[in-house]
Parts: sequence; C-alpha cells; structure tokens
Amino acid sequence: MSNIVKIYEEISIQSIVYENGDYEAEINCTLKYKNKNIRTKLMISQTDLNRLLAKLNCQGYEFGEDFIESHYLEDGTELIEFNFENKQQHAIHNFQFMNTYTQIGA
Repeated sequence: MSNIVKIYEEISIQSIVYENGDYEAEINCTLKYKNKNIRTKLMISQTDLNRLLAKLNCQGYEFGEDFIESHYLEDGTELIEFNFENKQQHAIHNFQFMNTYTQIGA
C-alpha cells in the first residue's frame, strides 16, 4: 500500500462501502488523468465521503432507495453500500480531498 498522488482530472465512483460508525469508507472509483483511466480503490474519511456525496447532489445526482443497500452481519455490524454501477455516471471535477489517502492494491 502506498500513498497516491492527488493528480487527476476527474473521479468517477462505481461504489462506496462503509461500516456504520466507522471513520473511513472504501470507494471503488476510476481516476482520469491525461486521457488514462485508472480503476482503483481508496480509503477516505467520512468527512470526504460527505463532501463527495454533497458534490454529486449539487451536480443533480438523485439518491433513491434502490441506490443504498444495508447489510447486517451476524455480530450486528451494519455495512452500507452505495452502488453507482448501473446508474447514470457523474464525473466529479475540481474535488480536493482534505487528507492524504492510501490506494488499496498491489
């Protein structure tokens, strides 16, 4: 795992998963930079997650009930998933993360 450089032109999110009460969320996304698409996973803070969702909302993205799924594990843990895969894709431009993040992958 390594810190990623925050150089990208846009972000397209495929899905977001987080555990209820956790401080971080995992986003599966595509970063676009110089006509290259890099599909990756990032761990981001809840603050940046809220900022991303607010930015999407301002761009006209509507969050319906079919968009969010809750999964309950045997120990009572709730996982929340936002799935953008089969929905209209919205690219996010000019977004600056508040923190440095870690890219998940080999």
